[in-house]
Amino acid sequence: MFWGIPFTTRTKLEGHQSAPCMPAAVRTDYYMETGDQSLWKTLEHTLGDLQSTEYITGGVGARAAGEAFGEP
Repeated sequence: MFWGIPFTTRTKLEGHQSAPCMPAAVRTDYYMETGDQSLWKTLEHTLGDLQSTEYITGGVGARAAGEAFGEP
């Protein structure tokens, strides 16, 4: 699950698709305003995870049950 783990310690996206994606979008906006490098590092890791897995359609939450991220 995504909840309960600080955002800046994340290295991949997991759980229900909106749980990590919406906070990442908000933190991207915050990074753009502040330049906070700890957020940028986490955003790079999580986006890299998304790009390096099999989410080639542009869709996330590929599992029918729970709208969750599936296995790569």
